[in-house]
Amino acid sequence: PTASEANPSGEGANASAANAPNAADSANKVPRDLLRRYEVKIRPATGGVSLGSSKARASQAVPLREVRAQSIGQLVTVRGIATKVSEVKPLLSVGTYTCESCGYEIYQEVTGNAYMPLCECPSSRCKINNNPGKLLFQTRGSKFV
Repeated sequence: PTASEANPSGEGANASAANAPNAADSANKVPRDLLRRYEVKIRPATGGVSLGSSKARASQAVPLREVRAQSIGQLVTVRGIATKVSEVKPLLSVGTYTCESCGYEIYQEVTGNAYMPLCECPSSRCKINNNPGKLLFQTRGSKFV
């Protein structure tokens, strides 16, 4: 795919036909994790609710010490008091950056727990102008787990 396919809105440096994409531009395609922002989970159909069914058990609170491995993948209701609360730190899966000077979008896939943010734009337009553009992190275009 060309760089204009990676940026379907047609904005930025990739929209002009005069700029021929180089290897860095053509390799910048939208990561697979960004294409689908939802997960599909199929649950088996159940009949009527009986006393021993999972729906009846899900509506009753279970003591925390009774939650076992058999509860994995099921809805479990637990009643209790929160004694310690901390901030949720989202884990970045795919980071999206936009170049401040040419408008080019760059995707960074993160595989580990830590990552180093990108600083300079690798697009052909910034390289031709010999002016590496500053990259701005786009939280709305990124995927967090």
